[in-house]
Amino acid sequence: MRNLFPRMMKALASSDNKEESTMPGDPVETAASAAIPAEAVRKIPCAVIETRPDGIYLTAAGGSSNPAVKASHAHLMVLEILAHDPDVNCARLEFARLASNQNAFTLDAMISDIQKNESCAFMVQPGAIQCISRQSGAGGDLWNASQQTRQVLRTVAEWFEPASGSDDDFDTALDFLDQKGFVAPPVGELNWGDLRRLVPICARFGFSRGAPIDRYYLDQFIHKIRPIVLGDVVEIGGKDSNRAAYQFDHATQYRGFDMFGDPDISLVGDAHDPQALPEGQLDTIIAFNVLEHCPKPWLVIDNMRRWLKPGGMAIVMVPSCQRLHRMPEDYWRPMPAALGHLFSTWSDPELHVYGNPLTTIAAMMGISVGELSAAELDAFHPDYPVATCVIAKKHGG
Repeated sequence: MRNLFPRMMKALASSDNKEESTMPGDPVETAASAAIPAEAVRKIPCAVIETRPDGIYLTAAGGSSNPAVKASHAHLMVLEILAHDPDVNCARLEFARLASNQNAFTLDAMISDIQKNESCAFMVQPGAIQCISRQSGAGGDLWNASQQTRQVLRTVAEWFEPASGSDDDFDTALDFLDQKGFVAPPVGELNWGDLRRLVPICARFGFSRGAPIDRYYLDQFIHKIRPIVLGDVVEIGGKDSNRAAYQFDHATQYRGFDMFGDPDISLVGDAHDPQALPEGQLDTIIAFNVLEHCPKPWLVIDNMRRWLKPGGMAIVMVPSCQRLHRMPEDYWRPMPAALGHLFSTWSDPELHVYGNPLTTIAAMMGISVGELSAAELDAFHPDYPVATCVIAKKHGG
């Protein structure tokens, strides 16, 4: 890899005389510029491209846990073109011109230093294409070469995976990149609309507009757990009447347990107190949106295990993204890894995580369930949890 980037520069620069039509100022580009509509769509790339033994993949930077996706030659061509000019109409014409150019560059001198089992990463953004070897750490700036050809990424792709002849067209490739988050509006051109405000849409979580986002996810989770809410059940932070409200028909007894008394609450006490409930008597303990209000939630979880029979079930939901709500105080926003760790010593803990970037914003701004589609609500992105749930069993039984 040490000699890779000087050779790449040399190889691509030497292609200049062979491919004069690829140079800036080409007549096709000038014609495209003249035809730009007044309100042209503009996109910029924000992607990391990785070469792997089995092909080329698109991924996000910054430790994203979202899975990488296989990249086509068309995806790479679109990203490289948009790095130079964000105007989609111009990019479409440039794509067609490059796609019709069958003269592949000869880069054997450059790629002879890369082994197919070596992973390289290409960072693509406006005005920059950089490459680094994940093994050796060697790297280089490929922008000048890309300015001359617009085909740096295509050339690398051809070496790793020769084109099959069935690649996407420009609009299909751009739509895929847009849906996966690998292109975005240019800086300064975001349309904030009604979200450009310093106060939430609804300060009451969305109740004034309908159902809050986390209630949609709670309903999804309740539907999943109905068959396993069994026997003698206590709901921490809940009410007796929730048995009917949640349709927990398999519960033989259902009691609410809270710090504050209420005619609809059978048990009053502090969940931090191990003596608040008798040991080893319960079949199921539920805690929806409770642990974030506990100064020491790990103690509450230990007590839940103490109060359950061997083989009893703990069923918990916490908000991972939600505005503060002091009832009486708000201490935590457990992430999925945190909740999983808190229940790691239980038998077979099972995490259920809900949310995506859109519902994260909606939850924080108080936008209601009815203002999003089912597809938008159900889409999942592991880096943007809104609600995290766990089902865990006490050992034994």
